[in-house]
Parts: sequence; C-alpha cells; structure tokens
Amino acid sequence: MSNSAERKVLLPGVSLETITPPALPSLLLPRTHLLDFLNQPAPRALIIMTPSGYGKTTLAAQWAATNPQTVWFSSLESDDIKTTLNRMVSALRRVFPDFAPWFIPSSVTITNLEETIKKITVEIAEYSDVVNFVLDNLEKMPNSNSPFVQMWADNLPLNVRTLSLRKNPPMNSYARANDLGVLKYLTAFDMAFTQAEIEELSCLFGVDIEQTETRKFLEMLSGWPSGVRLILELLTHESEWELLKSHISTKVEPQLHKQTLSGVDVSEIMSVSELVGALAEKVLGGPISRGRNVLKLTVREMEILRLLASSLTLPEIAEKSHLSKNTIKSHLKNIYRKLDVDSRDKAVQVAKERSMI
Repeated sequence: MSNSAERKVLLPGVSLETITPPALPSLLLPRTHLLDFLNQPAPRALIIMTPSGYGKTTLAAQWAATNPQTVWFSSLESDDIKTTLNRMVSALRRVFPDFAPWFIPSSVTITNLEETIKKITVEIAEYSDVVNFVLDNLEKMPNSNSPFVQMWADNLPLNVRTLSLRKNPPMNSYARANDLGVLKYLTAFDMAFTQAEIEELSCLFGVDIEQTETRKFLEMLSGWPSGVRLILELLTHESEWELLKSHISTKVEPQLHKQTLSGVDVSEIMSVSELVGALAEKVLGGPISRGRNVLKLTVREMEILRLLASSLTLPEIAEKSHLSKNTIKSHLKNIYRKLDVDSRDKAVQVAKERSMI
C-alpha cells in the first residue's frame, strides 16, 4: 500500500497492522477442514474460542489468503468506541477503497452510534459479492465497547461471513446468527492437532516421530499446536540441551514461540524432556482437559451460562435471549445436568473453574 493510499485508509487511532492479515509461517500446515462450515454460502458466523497457541490467527490468515475480499480487524485493549468504529471503517477501506466516503470520524458519538453502524452495514449489503470478516483478539476489546459489538452483530447483512477469534466466551448475544442457524463454535478441543496432522507437520520439519522418545514428547502435548511446533523445531537442531537452550533464547522465543514459552523458566530446565513436561503441564491444566466439557453445551446453552454469571434475573435472561421462561428453564435443566450441578451459583462456579466463562 502506497503512503498516499495508507493515509486515505487509516483513520485516527488506527495502525496498519491492526487491519492487515499477518504473514503466514514458512512451514505451513493447511487446516482447511476447520473452515468447511465457514466456506458455505453466506451468511456464516464461526467463533474460535481458545487460549494462545492454538493457531487461531494463523488459520484466519490462511482463510484471508484464499479470500481476497477479507476485511481484517484486530482489537486493542486501549480502544474506545470511536477508535473501534474508525478501525472498522479503515479495515473496510483497505479492501474497498471507496467505502463510506460520507463517514466523518469526529461526528460519531454514542448517541448516533447505532445510526452510523446501520448505515455502514447497509452499504456492505449493497456489494453483490460475499464480504468476509476476520475479527481478531476480541477478548481485548474493552467491555465499554459492548454496544458497538452488539449493534454490529444485530445489523450485519446476509452477504457476510465472519470469523471471530477470542480467548474467552463472548459477552454479547449472537441470538440473530443462532436463530438463522449460521453460528458455530470451535474450541481448543477442535483446534488441537490430530495425529495425522502431527505426522504431516513432522515431515515438513524433517523429524522422525517414529522414534519412541519423540513420539512420547508429542503425545504428552495432546495436540497443542504451538507446543508441537516448538518441539519439532527444536528437534531439527542439535540434540545437546545447551545448544537447544541457546536456540530458544536467541531464535525461537523472539519469534513464533514467545507466548508458548510464557511462564516457563528455560534456565531451570535441563533437557527437552523437562521442557515438554513443563509445556504439557501448562496446556493440560487448561483447555485440553476441559475441552470435552465445553463441547457438551450447545451454543444457546453457552450463551445462557454466560448470562447466569451476570446479575440478571431469569425473566431478564429470557427477555435478553428472546426466549420464553419455560424454554429458559429447559435450558437450565440441561446445563445443570451436563455440569453435574444443582443450582445457578454452582453452575457459574464450575464454569469459571473450567474457564468456560
């Protein structure tokens, strides 16, 4: 993008990195099967909800690379509603340079936010082709921006496919997409590497996983993508631990695996086996061990579970979810049964312990 084009696209508070798909790694494992649902005709809404290291952003970048009309939007913790709206318009202009020539950033306030969002979504609807969105780092979006997120979800036109990436459950309702039957969630359990994928990736790295010790290392990580990639990368180098440790500190950590090694004191680890153990403890204490429990709940049950953690009464939850009181009671019965609890407070407690909310 030229400097003049960049100035036209970037509105106040927006950087180019937050509206541009990241570069793909050189050794890329295609995981297109995870996007089968999203690649169906619009409208579609796929939410990938996992901790760091499960390849959400890489998968989204693969999707963007094969779909040129993909609008990329990445949240920052410092965003207010005006910056969030500026970034969305900037992201649209990166793909559609003449989008919303009427938009004046300084004129938007919380009082006319819904009017502005509706005008933007109406303009999106006028495109004859499908418009794809990737919404990255949504867990970073401040709660004060909830009105923007809800209005956006409620007004998106039917020619849109959205891939939302986040580390925690959404705080907003996706009732419209759910009612249309176009909403799906993927969790850490879905995003973990299969054995076939591990074998394919090991071939890319040139690592023989038929060796007993190597296979043991990879099995301990239960398919955690970031951990598997790190170990395979290390095993392509010298086997002496001091050299591997040097490789981590000088080459690996500043690049792809900084988050993977977060919280792991490499200086205290004396072998690859110990490193794998530390990484396995990190991941197995979290999403993999909880994955099946999360998957037990339907999309609607997850939405109601999130609302249970709020101060809303059951009638208020029914109204917010556009459901009858009897339907809410039926969902509660299923949630309690699946979580093996007998009250609202216990359901919320168990959900928090399992990082479901």
